[in-house]
Amino acid sequence: MSITATIDNLILTHPLGPFIDNFKSKYNFCEDSTDSTNQNGAENIQSNRTAIKMLLCALINHPVSKYLLIDPNLPLDVWITSIFTRLTARDLELPIFKTLATSIFESDSDSTTWKSIMLFCDEFLGMPEKLLITGGVSKWQHSQQSFFQEVRESTYVKVDGFWEKFFCQGEYKKQGLLNLKSLSEANDGDPLRDFPKELSEETLWRWLDSFQQRYLDQTHGSPVGSRKTESTSSSEKRNQASRGKYFRMTRIGEIPGKQCHRQLDVFTKSRSCPAERPHHWRDVQVVGILTNSLMHENWRDKFFQLAYYMRDLFYAQPLRRFAHGFLLYGTQLRLWVFDPCGAFGSGLTEIKEDPECFIRVITAYALMNEEKLGMNIFVNPINNKMKVQNHKTLRNNIYQLDMKPFVNQKLPLSCGTICYRTIDGEYIAKFSWSEYARSAETTLHSKAQNVPGVTKLIGSQVIASTNEIRRGLDFTNIDPDTYKPNVNSNSDQESNMIQGEENKWKFIPGLYSRTLRCHCMTPAGRPLKDFKSAREFFAAMRDITKAHRQLYQETKILYCDIHDSNMILTDPQKNNGISGMLINFSQALSLNERWNDLSSIFNIPYISPHLDEKLDNPTQRTYRHDLESLFYIFLSVCMQFGWGGQPPANKSTLFKSDTGKYRSWTYVRKDILYGFERHILGNFLPEFDCAKDLARTLKSILFSDHSNPSFGTPDDSNIMYSPIIEAYEEALKNLSS
Repeated sequence: MSITATIDNLILTHPLGPFIDNFKSKYNFCEDSTDSTNQNGAENIQSNRTAIKMLLCALINHPVSKYLLIDPNLPLDVWITSIFTRLTARDLELPIFKTLATSIFESDSDSTTWKSIMLFCDEFLGMPEKLLITGGVSKWQHSQQSFFQEVRESTYVKVDGFWEKFFCQGEYKKQGLLNLKSLSEANDGDPLRDFPKELSEETLWRWLDSFQQRYLDQTHGSPVGSRKTESTSSSEKRNQASRGKYFRMTRIGEIPGKQCHRQLDVFTKSRSCPAERPHHWRDVQVVGILTNSLMHENWRDKFFQLAYYMRDLFYAQPLRRFAHGFLLYGTQLRLWVFDPCGAFGSGLTEIKEDPECFIRVITAYALMNEEKLGMNIFVNPINNKMKVQNHKTLRNNIYQLDMKPFVNQKLPLSCGTICYRTIDGEYIAKFSWSEYARSAETTLHSKAQNVPGVTKLIGSQVIASTNEIRRGLDFTNIDPDTYKPNVNSNSDQESNMIQGEENKWKFIPGLYSRTLRCHCMTPAGRPLKDFKSAREFFAAMRDITKAHRQLYQETKILYCDIHDSNMILTDPQKNNGISGMLINFSQALSLNERWNDLSSIFNIPYISPHLDEKLDNPTQRTYRHDLESLFYIFLSVCMQFGWGGQPPANKSTLFKSDTGKYRSWTYVRKDILYGFERHILGNFLPEFDCAKDLARTLKSILFSDHSNPSFGTPDDSNIMYSPIIEAYEEALKNLSS
């Protein structure tokens, strides 16, 4: 987060010194290894609570905090006041503040400290309660619930075949047994004799790092990856360095490239990564969490933390097929694999009783190659080239990609659609995980080849599927008790989020599958938000609406996936006068087929409220729902973008709540139907004053009279399509005059 020169001068005038020094003298970092039931543990916890409250009070009254804005309408002192209120009411757990404390201790200037505080408030806490708005905390909790629910509904525990599939490979097993034997010999037959008795994140890491230095860091002879024969002796194999290396992050924000700023406990990276290169999520291979608490005490807290990390990992590595993770609850180990359909895990292992399992696991994670780690093996990492079969010639075309994505859609569990341009600027390579049972995207896109406003498909390739990833696993014997709420949890936050939903936790998640495909198409345009003028934006929306009409009326395809990441700007001089195109047919439906499926639209922020309200009672999709979604994108762009490459001075509240999560459509509908002039048009950016009449016209076409709004779908689709397209034409004509 940036701080202006004016604020910087104010910070210099009003130093934080006394407050920070006092905080450092009272805060105790040993809290994670103490027990609140003994006297020392209770004293440490109380001391830390007092230290944090004193720090927050000092920050609230500090002259700088009122001038620092995280939200345009909410200064930092108000945020901190609401955090203080929740801490006083014991609505927040102390470990939440550990990352803030770490950052403060490591900050080298007051300016850095203020940035850490702002970062903590904005990213880590999500949204503190606004004091003058009722339900602030509940809104924040609801936003967390949406993520938790998605994870919960696709998580499988105690999956049969997990160990055999991922950890019984010859190389891993042999090397793990060699390490186990050496460790046993060095410890008089007890391989875990030196395992820490006083458990904390620090002691667990020290043991793991010591094991790594003794058994994984050896570099006598060739690296593991260069083994060519089986004749190498066991002693030589034991002395070869592993492919991967374990690392630990010591403070928040140390690893960029993620959506959420949290402190990552343990992770592995390839030893081929240059030592001088800072940690980045694009290099992370395996993610682990170390905690001194037992599994039954807070397994869901830690599991959701791991799920957050995996979301960050998939966003930074959008072509990742799956990823390994583990949770070490003191001496209890559970292994996980995440893929775009969810997470599945092993049973719980007590490592003191089964040290072989533990040693083989931590050895295997360090030995796995990129294929076994689930990393991208489709695009050559050296020259960024890939092969895709051409539909006409049936031969493989070779494309070289610019690996900086120009479209990267965020989803709760993984990456959505991602697009790269080729180096020559002629093609788009679009990657997406589509539902396995859905009609082939390739078929529908090919059928739409002659529709102006739709990109031309050159070729496609199936890369991976979750069915392949999960082959050999048995999901039929999952223990239903795993999904019951944890009644022994001491976490107020978890209790608030899960209590009362016992019935939802008792179900066994349903299996579904996805397939990762690459589609190469032309032309290579620009993201919708990168328009250069209102004229270009209006023309693009007009041409996309025209394309949608022709798809529906002539090609008999309902697009269904209206999202700004699926729309591009194109040069009309090179593309027969077309300024905007649709690029993604992964959710499209053929009108000639029977369908009644709403599952795929759950994560789309621009869906019609009518569909959003019917998710539990499916309704038939129509062209009207897509037109409504196009209208919401139009409004969103007019409220968010258009500042000449600079960050917007205000953020749209149309689709995002105060939490940064998508709002309830109840509020969206209310704003559009009954507060349109004030809440919608009143928040248009200056560049889009010219769009207000167009917005009023589009609203009138879609909803008729606001006093008695209509949500019906006319049998004659031109009743809606024609006036909408004419409205864009009229707006473009007015811009010219």
